[in-house]
Amino acid sequence: MTDIRTGNEAIKWAHDHMRWEEGYCLQWVRSCFNVGSHFGSASEAWAGADYKHRTERGSAVPRATPCYWTGGSHGYGHIALGVGKGYCLSTDAGGAGKVAKVKIDLLTARWGLNFQGWAEDVNEVRVKNPKAGEPAVGFQRVRISAVGPGKRNNDVHAVKKALRQKMGNEYGMEFESGFEDYWGNAVTRTYRDWQVRLGFSGRDADGMPGHYSLRKLGLEVVE
Repeated sequence: MTDIRTGNEAIKWAHDHMRWEEGYCLQWVRSCFNVGSHFGSASEAWAGADYKHRTERGSAVPRATPCYWTGGSHGYGHIALGVGKGYCLSTDAGGAGKVAKVKIDLLTARWGLNFQGWAEDVNEVRVKNPKAGEPAVGFQRVRISAVGPGKRNNDVHAVKKALRQKMGNEYGMEFESGFEDYWGNAVTRTYRDWQVRLGFSGRDADGMPGHYSLRKLGLEVVE
């Protein structure tokens, strides 16, 4: 696997590539981090992000993280590289094909897009770990033997966090037991809905985690 660029390295690469083909914001941002192609648009990349941080304020976007918008005339949205203090580097912000530094909130108002926030990952590759304060490659590991109904441990906590990012919290996963690291009925129901979203049905959508569905949550699976 090619090493990703993070932090100052990603920003330096961005400053060295201040011209880019018009309309290719996702390609430019993922190139800043040296991440391969995956999603077809910025809106899809936001929907597929596993570690979202929703905010209405550009000042809340950390340095060297991807920030996302949805909407636009074709629904493709937009993605830019947050550089801290409310600013981002954005393709086409300096005119067609020109990358420029601009306030995130100003870009939102100027282009009429829906600012969603920032994420620790782009195209299913994690490029920032804010808790540790340092970039991190890859996703959190979970032991498949440690997750499932009735289990209580840090692996379950990781699955629940990822589920909330993907599916919301319709069934109140954190309230059913009082333990954030416990797998109860609400987690099973949410996981069943996740399996259905992935295309499973019948006995394959039973709420029991498997390797594929866990990986699609953005988790690295170990035995």
